[in-house]
Amino acid sequence: MRYLPDLYRAALTGKGVSLHIEDPRRFVSRAVEMYDLVLIGASDPGSRQTNRFFTREFFALCEDNLSPGGVLAFRLMSSENVWTPF
Repeated sequence: MRYLPDLYRAALTGKGVSLHIEDPRRFVSRAVEMYDLVLIGASDPGSRQTNRFFTREFFALCEDNLSPGGVLAFRLMSSENVWTPF
């Protein structure tokens, strides 16, 4: 935390914020609380170690911990100007 800019530090330590830094699959498989936001900060699914955070099973585990109307957010790298067929 000490290396983060003040804005981020304040947001992550604010009232109602729970920050969990651990293996995401392990955390969501044993979590009992409901969350309004699940933010997945994993790197792109370019290896076996990271692609396990982009499976149906993992997203289902995340969904089990989302409050009604909750948001699951993640990022995938791609080219912003290339649109491929669905």
